[in-house]
Amino acid sequence: SKQRGIEGWETATGKPLQKILKKNDYKSGRELLFLPDEKRALVYKNGPANIIDLKNDSILLSFNGNTDSISKLFVSGDGSLAVSCSDNGKADIWDLATGNLLSSFELPFNSIGTGLFSPDNKLFITTEQGGAKYAYVWNVSTKEITDTLGGGVHLIKSVVFSNTGNKVAIGFFNGLISLWDTEKGEQLWEKQF
Repeated sequence: SKQRGIEGWETATGKPLQKILKKNDYKSGRELLFLPDEKRALVYKNGPANIIDLKNDSILLSFNGNTDSISKLFVSGDGSLAVSCSDNGKADIWDLATGNLLSSFELPFNSIGTGLFSPDNKLFITTEQGGAKYAYVWNVSTKEITDTLGGGVHLIKSVVFSNTGNKVAIGFFNGLISLWDTEKGEQLWEKQF
C-alpha cells in the first residue's frame, strides 16, 4: 500500500486485519505467502525473507542464506520447507520451523519461473522464467536433478504434481497438456485442448 505496508482482510467477515509490516524499514513491493497454519506468513522481495506472526506483526525468523537476494520463494504444502531462489542461479532449502538452512543447490538457469514441492516434500520441480521448454525434477535430499520433463519443443505455462507425487502434469501455452511419471521419467500421454 502507499503507507508502506501489507494489508489483509478476514475472508469470512470482510473486516480488515491490522496492517502487516507497517514499519518504515521494510521495502515496498514485497510479496507475502501465507503458511498453512494461517497464523504466520513469509514476506520477501530482493533481500532477506522474514517469517512474521500475523497477529502481532512481529518477525519470528529472518533468513537470506547463500543467495545474493531472494527473488522467488516457494513453500511446501505442509509449511515445513521453503526453497529460496535468487537471480544468480542459486537456491536454498530451509526448515521453516527452525529457520535453519538445510542445503543449497545450483539451478541449470539464472532465473526461476515456477517452483513446486511434491506432496511428500521429496521432490521439487522448477522451470526457467520466460520461455521454459523443460521442467526439472529435483530430489530434495540429494539436490540432484532426477528428471528433465517437457520435450523441449513447446513453452511451459504450468506444472502440477499428482496427490501421490509420482506424476506431473505440464500445461503448455499452445493448449497441449502432457502427463509424466516422475519415478521413471517417462511421458505417459499428451493431449491438445
